[in-house]
Amino acid sequence: QYLLLAVAGKRRFIANFSLTPDPLDGSLAGAEATLAVRVVEGSGEAATAAKTAVRAEIAYAGGAYGVVASSGAVEGSPSGAGYWLVRGADDGDGVFAASFRPDVGGGPWPESGGIQVAFMIETVDALGGTDSDRQFAFRGSTASPYLEGGFTFNPIVSTTVLLPVPTPPP
Repeated sequence: QYLLLAVAGKRRFIANFSLTPDPLDGSLAGAEATLAVRVVEGSGEAATAAKTAVRAEIAYAGGAYGVVASSGAVEGSPSGAGYWLVRGADDGDGVFAASFRPDVGGGPWPESGGIQVAFMIETVDALGGTDSDRQFAFRGSTASPYLEGGFTFNPIVSTTVLLPVPTPPP
């Protein structure tokens, strides 16, 4: 059924995706992680923001911090699991990207550990309308409307934030 919906223009295919850098040096002030997803239509043509959106649900430190994005856009409310929600910007040639970091005033990342990302591809019709046939969470998400449909957070890509180990006093 997915193939039929893609041919009908309601779904898209993922050509490739990445979460960089891997690992991320969290000790650098302003360091960001970047999710890039290349999306193509059923015809093989590059998807555009006119009819396609890429949303990401991002788990980091249990949702303890807010998020800022230098590219893409932060969605106002966290997901059902309390994770960050970010919308990718159309960078051309079907690539949707978002660069993000915890909202801690531009300093280093506050905690080492994993960043886990699930993403969703959503399309609209010629009138800007959407429906469940046009919304797809790859592997799962707790963002609305997927949480209401019984989905759970199931990341598709991850990276690690590394921080220096504190040197013990002499």
